[in-house]
Amino acid sequence: MNIRPTTRLANRLAFLQLDVAVAITVLALVFIPLSVSSSGDLDLARRQYFEAVALQLIDGEMDVLLAGERQKYTTGEHRITPVGEAVQNLPESEFVLTVHDQKLTLAWVPTKRAKWGRVERVVELK
Repeated sequence: MNIRPTTRLANRLAFLQLDVAVAITVLALVFIPLSVSSSGDLDLARRQYFEAVALQLIDGEMDVLLAGERQKYTTGEHRITPVGEAVQNLPESEFVLTVHDQKLTLAWVPTKRAKWGRVERVVELK
């Protein structure tokens, strides 16, 4: 009976399994933090995109209001719907126009304020 070759083969296989386990551990320790940090960057990019789209829509609506459309609105708060397909790219939200005697404020207010924030533009009338 020859037991030696089997023991030697078992030692080699055990070392190979240990090597694979260490490699998987190292990969997990490296890639899990990278994936978490990249998801944070993705949220930041998404937030900046939403703010840019909202600001473009607000600026367009403000131009229309300053061209004479503001005469339709009385003093106080009004909900408006901007024209354009870009509104569909925004999360659930509303645009709020606040009219004062010498000031117009147009704001994009998302329903999840903690996540997306608020974008507004204030214009002083002369």
